[in-house]
Order: sequence, then C-alpha cells, then structure tokens
Amino acid sequence: MIYYGWPKVRNLKSNANDFVKMGFRPGIFWGTLIAIVEFFGGIGMLLGFYAELAAALFAFQMMVGTFWKLKIRKRFSDYSYDIQLFRHVSRCYVRGSGHLFAPKFSRHKISSLARCCGLCGGRAASCCLEQTSA
Repeated sequence: MIYYGWPKVRNLKSNANDFVKMGFRPGIFWGTLIAIVEFFGGIGMLLGFYAELAAALFAFQMMVGTFWKLKIRKRFSDYSYDIQLFRHVSRCYVRGSGHLFAPKFSRHKISSLARCCGLCGGRAASCCLEQTSA
C-alpha cells in the first residue's frame, strides 16, 4: 500500500488528473482520498496503528477498483491483483493487528461496513464478534 500511495502523495495534482481521466470527479477529492488511504493506511497497517480501519478502507477501494474495471471491460489480468489485495487486507481486517499493537479501532464501529461490503464472504462481522467476545 505504501508503495502505491507514495507516488500519489508526492504529486497530488497529477494523481487528481489521472482520476478525472478515469471518470472519478472531482479528481482532487478522490485522488487525495485514495493517496491518503494507500500511503498513511499502509503505514498504519505496518505499525499496527488502526490497522483494521486502514484494511477496511483499502478493501473498499479494491472492491470499487475491481467493479470499475469490470464495467469498462478490462481483462481479468488487469483486475486480478485488485482481488488478491482485497483478500489480503480482508484477512488483516478480520485478524486484526495483534495484541502487541495499539491503538485499535473498534471492529464494532465498522462491522456494518463489513456486512455491506461483504468482506470475507459476509463472515467478517461474525468473526469479529467471536474474536471480541473471547
């Protein structure tokens, strides 16, 4: 995530133009939002700082990217990496950052997001509830 976010953070204006070309308007809003999620969310996941929130936001980003690529009829090889990243960050969302890292974002606060997005095949909310009750 940091790898993909760094070039976007370094040149927000170019990133905004790229988002406008893809049809996401206003480009400065969407480009900046994605740059923040990728770069700072990646740092957060690396350090365990609100890793669950960063994972949920990045999973949503990958899901939107996948559906957008399906809509414009891209080949499977163009969006298969998005699906892989979605799966990996969904796993991070469900498993959490571990007991050594703090602070944590309450999974209950974003469990409705998980149900809406269908993270982990719709099992994320039940997995989170099981983990927090243990």
